Amino acid sequence: MGGHAGVSQITAQALNAPEYVPEVLGQHHGFMPNIASRRAEDEVFGGRPWHLEWKKLVVALEESLQESWPVIEDFATARLLAGLTSVADWIGSGQHFDNPAHDWETKISQALDEAGFIQPEYKQNLSFQQIFGFPPRDAQSLLYEQVNQPGDPYH
Repeated sequence: MGGHAGVSQITAQALNAPEYVPEVLGQHHGFMPNIASRRAEDEVFGGRPWHLEWKKLVVALEESLQESWPVIEDFATARLLAGLTSVADWIGSGQHFDNPAHDWETKISQALDEAGFIQPEYKQNLSFQQIFGFPPRDAQSLLYEQVNQPGDPYH
């Protein structure tokens, strides 16, 4: 029936969220929920009383955040935002945030680190051989000789 992701999607549609927003909300688990011909006020989702609570929640969020629905300009941006939303949901649903009574803000950095969002360390001035463990082929050496510094974007 679409679960809570499906409810999010069809509720956003019912509340006239801008284009792409309902689908981004619905895909926060990484796939499109099966909502078939469901409506936001269907009994399977709690009926009209629950729909009204969802509406109150959206209004409260808009007031609290001082923001309205985002406007997504194109499909590519919607896909990018859907992916970001999936990752944020995955991290936010992790063990560090199981108990809302605990201080969750201090756990954000640790949760991001454990999810792989670690600032990389770069070793400067390494040779091809040092990086890959074998010497470059002729074509790779020729490319390096020709392009060994940043390019000029205006030429």
